[in-house]
Amino acid sequence: MLDPLNSLPADVYTPLTPSLIRSMSSTARAGLGAFVTSHLSVLRLEGSDRARWLHGQCTQEIKGLAVGQAAEAFVLDAKGRNLGDITIAVFPDHILVLCPRSASPTLVAHWKRFIIAEDVVVQDQTDSSSTVYLTGLGLSSFLQSFAHVHMESAATTFAAEVKVAGETLTLISDAGSGTPAVHVIGPSIAVEAWDKLGKALLAGKAAHLPNEIEECLRIAAFKPRFGIDFDGTVLPKESGEEARRVSYTKGCYTGQEVVARQHFLGEPRRMLRSASWRGGPVAPGTQLVRSDGTRVGRLTSCSYAEEVGRCVGIAMIDGPAKLELELLLVAQDLDDEPVTLTIGAPKYLKA
Repeated sequence: MLDPLNSLPADVYTPLTPSLIRSMSSTARAGLGAFVTSHLSVLRLEGSDRARWLHGQCTQEIKGLAVGQAAEAFVLDAKGRNLGDITIAVFPDHILVLCPRSASPTLVAHWKRFIIAEDVVVQDQTDSSSTVYLTGLGLSSFLQSFAHVHMESAATTFAAEVKVAGETLTLISDAGSGTPAVHVIGPSIAVEAWDKLGKALLAGKAAHLPNEIEECLRIAAFKPRFGIDFDGTVLPKESGEEARRVSYTKGCYTGQEVVARQHFLGEPRRMLRSASWRGGPVAPGTQLVRSDGTRVGRLTSCSYAEEVGRCVGIAMIDGPAKLELELLLVAQDLDDEPVTLTIGAPKYLKA
């Protein structure tokens, strides 16, 4: 596949040392970082019933979304099993859905089973699409000058289509990143459009960065990723993403009974939470324990923090400890040195 940002020289360093990772992360956050991503699938929904049908197939309010709006949701099966997290963007004649590439075969097969008499067509456009991720405090001014799109803040949710060199590029905001961010999706063969985007980014002093830096930004912003931090057994309330991805006022949807039962009648069995510590990286999968040796969870993601000498991560906390506001846990870093992890406050909605 062609590199859609071929006209924007990449910053390539081998190896990626901790100081380089911190420097690149700071550059992306304070300025404008550009990444060619491959972990997302692109699904297009067409047909007159698409909004009503999708409303019943995910955890978020869809029927009320206007053209140009975006939202995030989970897709569940009838038993409440999590099939993946999705981003939904509404356009005049279709809905575009971004989902984890690892989840898309199961998700598409599941959706097609639920299309009975509805006028809905699901098209997987992943193989014919390229996706670029832009983020940083300089993004708003770049979008204004390049696409005449106004982005108020990092919390802004929007979707837009812009014509570039005769081709359509789609912009979908990533409102949960903590820093202004947007996905740019377009046909892989639209070489002139991607070339024009790359040259505009170059003129805007954007940095073409390796995906390891995007991963650092994701972890620092506490954006759990399906297939890495959680899987199909993790319910929405346990994911730390409930507030952004679940509506408790919408009508019925597949898997709703399980989600509602836990929300109103029970409590999560476990909880994804942020983590930070002074010291070296800790391997994902490492068991986290109290000072007395009691196991209470495991690390799912890890990266260097921008502050020298610190790391950040995402952790799955089990049992009674999952909702403790102040939680200090112990682990070994990659050099077998002991580190003490400060676990961030749990993020969940009270019934």
